[in-house]
This record gives sequence, structure tokens and C-alpha cells, in this order.
Amino acid sequence: TEMDFANMQIGKYHNLIARSNLYIKSVEFDIESKKGFNPVKLEINPDAAGDTLTLEKVRGVKTTEKERQTYIVLDSLAKEANFDKWLEVFTILSTGKIPIGFISLPIERLTNFNQQEGFRLGLGAETNSRFSRVVTLGGYFAYGFRDKEWKWGGNLGLTFDQKKQIKLDLTYKDDLFERGGVNYQKDEFDLIGRSLYRNFFINRLDRERNAGVSLSGLVTPNFRLRFIGNYRRINLTDDYAYVPFFNGPATSTDFDLAETGVIITWNIREQIMMLGDRRVSLGSKFPKINLIAVKGLDNLFEASYDYYRFKLDIEQNFTIRGFGKLTLYSRNGLSLGSIPLSLRHIMYGTGKNWNLIVPNTFETMQPAEFYSDAQSSFFLRFTFLPLKNKTTWTEPLFSVHSAAGIGMMSDRNAHLNYNFKVPEKGYFESGLIIDNIFKSGFSGFGGGVFYRYGPYSFENPVDNLVYKISITYNL
Repeated sequence: TEMDFANMQIGKYHNLIARSNLYIKSVEFDIESKKGFNPVKLEINPDAAGDTLTLEKVRGVKTTEKERQTYIVLDSLAKEANFDKWLEVFTILSTGKIPIGFISLPIERLTNFNQQEGFRLGLGAETNSRFSRVVTLGGYFAYGFRDKEWKWGGNLGLTFDQKKQIKLDLTYKDDLFERGGVNYQKDEFDLIGRSLYRNFFINRLDRERNAGVSLSGLVTPNFRLRFIGNYRRINLTDDYAYVPFFNGPATSTDFDLAETGVIITWNIREQIMMLGDRRVSLGSKFPKINLIAVKGLDNLFEASYDYYRFKLDIEQNFTIRGFGKLTLYSRNGLSLGSIPLSLRHIMYGTGKNWNLIVPNTFETMQPAEFYSDAQSSFFLRFTFLPLKNKTTWTEPLFSVHSAAGIGMMSDRNAHLNYNFKVPEKGYFESGLIIDNIFKSGFSGFGGGVFYRYGPYSFENPVDNLVYKISITYNL
């Protein structure tokens, strides 16, 4: 393959040409049935860059003197432009971890913000592959300046197969969790994704001491199973009380939970590339499905609640050539049993406290405004192609947004001293977003307006309007 970059210039060099040769050898057929599946589409050895002897051998042809000089020039230009430093920064942004020798510092542990803790400062550390590719040790502590309380936790991980991600994790933490949230798994770090902003809106958290164990791994290249078990001691942080009329024990201060469950992640036809020890998704045109099923066990130690909890998320992206991108997201939850509000399902509202746009949330709904036993939400966002122009400071990107949700609760009157609604009649909103009105470097700023309508709209139409700021990262 030969690519001619006629308009590209690096330093004083221009009219660049890139050549690539591909050699296929040692072919084996029906290898999956012989050796099992390989979840990796492309793998790059962690030491590949420094192994010049092997590189020379597998190239198929010897390096010419002109090519050697080309490498020398590119290396010198890279040093002059400090490409290694930029690569290190990009690695930190993509993994969320700052490597320092054989340990790494997770960025998410350094600082955060929510309405209950205020600014949360802390520090976390964990061993990385320089220490061991099998054993991972980690821990963290944090302090909330609004609630004036310390939180901490630690973990031990054992990786038995790097490619198939077969891993055993032991965790313990004394920390907060969102009331009505489902946080049995750690989301992938995404510093440039705007879903991170939802933490700013969370205003109802309870305290827990949680000891857990999990065993996870890939069953097929894009189908992951994770089996979990934990014991949790919950401490309510306000005057909320659960007083059921018939079944289930009442609670007003604290209670214990024993849980076991399974988490299924299915990224249909997703392909993976291994860059050293880091898994990088090559994308997929098919849906991403995440299912969490948990069983609460009563009469185990001091656990007193018997219940089931389910959460199903489905996401699908469509690229429509010549028009733009359509994103569909469905969030669903179900709880069975007489249980406190901590184990029900909250609807993700981001319409108060911070005027920031957060995808896959209700942009006009107040945080913790709605709870349900069973709920379903649907989010649609279509982003048109950017409006090209000759300026570098603006590139408007228009999007339309619509969302709807519905839910129900069987024992609303059993939840005391806490004001919330149940979206039995259906919640609806729509809006318009303009990203990248102003561009500066890798970031963009814009805005959006959203309107709340339907049975839960306000009497005054002006009160249904919510104006928000859009912050994007263009990498």
C-alpha cells in the first residue's frame, strides 16, 4: 500500500509518502475449534518498539539506507515536537491512570464533586504491569468537604488470562453510593465523555461498608460474564425511613444486605486490539447490551431483605452517510420485593444545580425527582454533520434530543420523610443542542435548550425551559 500525503508538511519536509507491506504466512485454518476462540483481532507486543532485530526479520525485506535516514529524521522531528510527551498525555487521558514506576495513580481518585459531599479530594494508587501482570494491589482514600467525612477502600486482583480477561477481584470499601443507583460494576474511564458530568448532579447518597468478590472473563470475543457476591452494611444519611405495611422489615437507620448476582456485557461483533496490556475497541455497528441481575439473600448473618434487582441497558449508534449520527439508548430497571428506596431505581435527572449537558439523562428532570420499582427510559439524539467554514475558532454542530420515561411503584406510602415522585403517567422532553460554537485547541463550547412537557410539566411554560452549556473534547 502506498499513500501520498501531498499537502502534509512536517518541519521542512513535504510531499510525504507512506508505504506499507503486508505478509501473510504460517496460515492455520479452523483454529478456533482447535485452540478455542481468540478475543483479540490485532495484538502488538509491549516490547515491539524496542525489538529491532525481530522487526527487521518480520519485515520481509531489508531496510534500505534511505529508510534508515527517514527513521532518523522522523525521530529527530518527534523529539523536537515532544511527541513522546504528547503520547504519554494521551495514554493518561485514555486509561485514566498516571504511571509512576511500578504503580499508577487513578485520575478519578484525585478529585470529584457531588451535591452531598461537595468537593471530594483524595488519592489512590494501584500496581501496574511493571510490578506484575498477574497480581494487582490497590487502595484509595478521600475526604468530602461538605459532609466532612473520610472514605476509603482497597482491592486485590488476580489475572489468570490477559487476552480473555479472566480475573478474580477482592474488594472492600467504606464509602458512599447513590440511593437507587445500580453500581455493581465499575464503568470504563472516559475523561472526554460527558457522562462524567452526571456526578455533579447526584444529591442523594447513602453510606456502605462493602466486602465483595467477583470472577469475570470473556466467554466469546465480545461476550463477558462477571459473577459477583458481596455483603453490605448500609447507613442512611438522612431521616428517610422505610415502613412496609405487610411484608419486609422496617428500617430507619441502618441494615445489612447479602447479595449474589451476574453481570453480562455483550458488545455484539466488537473487535479488540491489544496495545501491550491495554485493550482498545475497534468499534462495532451493532448494539451494546449490559444486563445486571442480583439476588438479595435474607437470613445470612444479619441480612434481612429477600429481593431481586435487574438493570438492562442497550445502546446503538447509526452513522447515516451524508447526514450525521443517530444514537439510541435504553435504560431499564426492575426490583422485586419489599425493600428500602436504596434498592429501588432512580431516574437520571440533570436539570438542576449545574447547567451542563449530559447525554443519556433527562436534561430537564431534577436529580432524585423520580423513583420506581420498575422503570424504562429511552433517549434519542441525532447529530448532524458539522458546518464547515474557513475559520478555526468555530464549527457549529447541531443535534436534536428527545427522551421519554415511565415507571411504577407498588408501595409508595411505605417510604417516609423523603419527597419524591413516581413517573406513572410518563415523562417527556425534547431539545436542540449546538456544540462547538467556540473551538479552542481540543475543546469546544456550545449550548442547548430543552423543554419539559407532558403530565409532569409545570403550569408556567417558562418553568419548563432549561438552558445548558455544552462542553466537548475534539480528539
